[in-house]
Amino acid sequence: MRGRLTRVMALLLSSALLATLSGLAGCAEKNSMGSEAVIGFLGDLTGPSSEAIRVVYDGFTDHLRAAEQVNALPGLKLKVINYDRRGDYGRIPAGYIWLKGKGARVVLCPAGMDVEMLAHQLEQDEIPAVSTSALESIRAHEWAFFQLETLESQHAALLKWIVDTWDYAGKGRSPRVGAVGFGGIPTCTQSVAGMEQFVTANPGKIEWIGAKYAPVGTSAWAIEVKALIDCDYFIPAVFGAAGGTIVREARLRGYTGAFVTTSMTFPGYWALVRSIAAPSDLYGIYHEHQIPWCDESSFATDWKAAVAKYRPGAYAEKESQLSGYSSGWAWGIWMIDAIRRAVEKVGAENLDGSAIRDALVATDLDMTSQGWGGAWKIGAGHILIHTAKTYQWNLEKEKWVAVSDWFPVGPA
Repeated sequence: MRGRLTRVMALLLSSALLATLSGLAGCAEKNSMGSEAVIGFLGDLTGPSSEAIRVVYDGFTDHLRAAEQVNALPGLKLKVINYDRRGDYGRIPAGYIWLKGKGARVVLCPAGMDVEMLAHQLEQDEIPAVSTSALESIRAHEWAFFQLETLESQHAALLKWIVDTWDYAGKGRSPRVGAVGFGGIPTCTQSVAGMEQFVTANPGKIEWIGAKYAPVGTSAWAIEVKALIDCDYFIPAVFGAAGGTIVREARLRGYTGAFVTTSMTFPGYWALVRSIAAPSDLYGIYHEHQIPWCDESSFATDWKAAVAKYRPGAYAEKESQLSGYSSGWAWGIWMIDAIRRAVEKVGAENLDGSAIRDALVATDLDMTSQGWGGAWKIGAGHILIHTAKTYQWNLEKEKWVAVSDWFPVGPA
C-alpha cells in the first residue's frame, strides 16, 4: 500500500515540476490555514564541506517545495530553518539549541558525527535527528536515524565487490588492495577500519597492502602513491579535491590499476575530479552507491527534472552530473512520507518529535519501481537503505554506467 502511495506521489511531483513555482515561503502564504511544523537543518553550509552539504540541502528543500505544490500534507505547513555550523564543531551544540528554540520537531544533520555529539540531548528533548551515513557508535540510538549504511559497512562492501569479481583462477593470486586517507579525520579512519575488518574476516581473499595517511590539506600524494603503486585496486578514502589529485598523481607515476570509492569520494565531487585529472586518466574508475542517482530510473528522472526546473543554468548543468542533489531529494521523499503518516496517526495539531520518531521507525516503502534496490525499511541500527550498486566511468560516453546488480550492504 505504501509503495502504491509513493508511486502516486512521484507522478504528482513530476507533474508539479511542469508548473511555475514560487519559493517555499511563497507557497506557504497561499496555504496559511492549518498547523505548522518546523524542520531544522544543522550543517556546514559555508565551511570546508559546504560544496557537498549545500547541494543536499537544496535537493531536500526543493522536494518539499514540490510536495507543497501538490498539497501532500493537507492541513500542515512545513517550514525549514537552517543553522550553519561553518565547519566549526563548537557551533554544533549551539546550533541545535537555536533550532530547538525555533520549534524544530526533527533535525537533519548531514554529518553523522554531529548527531553523535547531540545524542544525549536528542533523547532528553525527544527530538529525532536524521543523517546520511550511519555511525557504528550510535547506530542503535533510539532518536538517531540514517539514510545510508555506516562507512565501515560501505567500504567493506567495496572489498566484497572486488572479491566477487576478481578472477582468482586466471590471475593465480588474490587482488592487491590499498587505501589512502586523511589522518585523524573520523570519516577516513572509519572507512579504513571497515576494510581492515573485512580483510581479517576473509583471510586469503585480499592481499591488503595497507592504508597510508596524509594531513588534511595535502596537495601532493607522491609518497602515498608510491607505496601503493603495485595495487590492483586503489581506494581513496578522502573527499574534496584530494580524489582528483590522487588520480592525477598515480597516473603520472605509472599506476594503471583501478580506483574504487564509495559515495564519499568520487560521485559528489566528480566535477572537481575532472577539472584536476586529465580525461584520458579517468579509466578504471569505479564508485559504489546506495542511491540510483545515475541509473535509467524514474527516481533519477524526477530529481534531474527538479534540479533543471528549480535551479536552471550553470547550477543544474553541474549538479545533474553529481550525486549530492539526489541524496537531498531522497531525504525529502522519506521525510514527507514519515510526517504524513505521523499526521494521520496523531493529527497535525499534535505533531511532535515523538510522533515523527515513531513514523520514522515504521518506514516501509517499496521503492523498487522507482529504480531502487529494495524497500526502504528501518532495520537494525535505524538505517533506511540496505543495498548498493557499483558504477564505472565510461570514457567514451562520459557517464557513469552500472556494472553490477544491487547487492546487500551492512549486517545481514
